[in-house]
Amino acid sequence: MPTIPTDKIEGYESMTADQKVEALQNYNFEDHTAEVQRLQNAVTKANGEAAEWKRKHSALLTEEERAKQEREEQAKAILERNVELEKELSRLKHKAQYVSLGYPEDLADSTAQAMVDGDITTVFKNQKAFLEAHDKDLKKQLLEGTPKPPAGTGSTEMTKEKLFSMSISDRAEWARKNPDAYKQLLGGN
Repeated sequence: MPTIPTDKIEGYESMTADQKVEALQNYNFEDHTAEVQRLQNAVTKANGEAAEWKRKHSALLTEEERAKQEREEQAKAILERNVELEKELSRLKHKAQYVSLGYPEDLADSTAQAMVDGDITTVFKNQKAFLEAHDKDLKKQLLEGTPKPPAGTGSTEMTKEKLFSMSISDRAEWARKNPDAYKQLLGGN
């Protein structure tokens, strides 16, 4: 909505509120519709002339030039499609490598896409997430696979008394597994 320039109303500052309202209601704006219409007509005419020149130019092209232009457009489209396919192939290769390393499918896909896009920050973020999950799983597997120590006297150090209280086969097995400790217990013999 246009604003009314009060500086163009004579004596506006000294008017009462009612007089100001009446002066503003009676204010006549300059009419620019003719100028706007003239400019719109000029733009329409220029667009029409440009379209006509384009049509004339196309008509002037020889059949050979037209065929050459079409070939160039087709070659450009083929190159663009080739670039897209190369990116997709690269993404799939990267994804296969990440899956073979043990990445979950969705994380492998996200990381491969980041590699193709050159988003190294996402690659490192995903790698960190994978390593943390992998380490957690590995620790869990190691803890599950660790045998529990046998119940006993609580002392794991071998003494002569413990050694001689073992059966002969257990004593021989322990001596085979711990030859240095066996020699030390028996005084080098």
